[in-house]
Amino acid sequence: MENGTKESRVRSVARALAILKCFIKPPHQYGITELSGMLKLSKGTVHLLVKTLEDEGFLEQVEETRKYRVGPTAYELGAAALGELRIPSRIHLQHLSYELSMPCYLAINIGNKAVLIEKAEPVNPFMVVMQIGAVLPYHTTSMGKILLAYTSAENRDQLINHTDLPALTPNTITSRELLKKEIEEVEKQGYALDREETLPGVFCLAVPVWDGTGRVIAALSLVAPSTALNKDNYWQYLPALKKYSSLITKDMTFMKN
Repeated sequence: MENGTKESRVRSVARALAILKCFIKPPHQYGITELSGMLKLSKGTVHLLVKTLEDEGFLEQVEETRKYRVGPTAYELGAAALGELRIPSRIHLQHLSYELSMPCYLAINIGNKAVLIEKAEPVNPFMVVMQIGAVLPYHTTSMGKILLAYTSAENRDQLINHTDLPALTPNTITSRELLKKEIEEVEKQGYALDREETLPGVFCLAVPVWDGTGRVIAALSLVAPSTALNKDNYWQYLPALKKYSSLITKDMTFMKN
C-alpha cells in the first residue's frame, strides 16, 4: 500500500503541474471543463487539483469569467529564478537612473505576461512609479512592445490575437492590425516607444536586453513626463539606454563563465 500511495501522490503532482503548463498557452485563462478536455482527465479530478493550486496561490479565479489564471505564487516563484538577471542588472539600473535623473525599469516575460522585475528611481521621484511584480500591457508600454517584438513569431501572433486591447488613453493602439505594424517596426528599429499610450503625460523608451547568445530576455526602459522625454528628443537617450543594456548582458555572461 505504501508504494501505491507514493505513486498516487506522484501522479497527483504530475497532473497538477500539467494543469499549470496549460496556462502557458493563450488566452491564459481556462475553466474546469476546458482543462478537463485538454488533459483528458475527469472534471472532478481537475476541480480538486485546481482548488488545491488556488489555495496555494498558484492559480486564481477571474471574477468576471469564473475561469482561472496564473496566481501570485507562480509569479513569485518565477521571480525567484531570476536572480542571475536581477543581480547584474540592479547596479546598472541605479547608474542609469542617476546619470539621466529618470526612473528606469527592467521587465521580462513570465507565463506570457510582461512583468516588471527590477527598477531604479531618482531620490525624489517626480511621478507615480511602478512596483516590482506589476504586469504591463503589451500593447501600450514600451517594455511590453519590446518583449512582444522579440518573442517567437508564433507566440507573437497568438498574444496579439488573444490579448485584450483596452484604450487606456486617447493614444492607445486598439487595432490588432495597427499593433502588428507597430511591433514589426519595433523589431526593425531595435527600440520601442510609449507615446502617452499608458498614462497621459508619461512617455517611455525601451530597448531589448540580450543574453549573449542572440536571445532577447528582457526590456530596459526609461520613463519620464512628456515634457522631459518625448517624440522630439527621445533619440538623445537611446545611446545611454543601449550602453547599459550591453553592460547587463556583459555581466550576465561573465557570471555564467
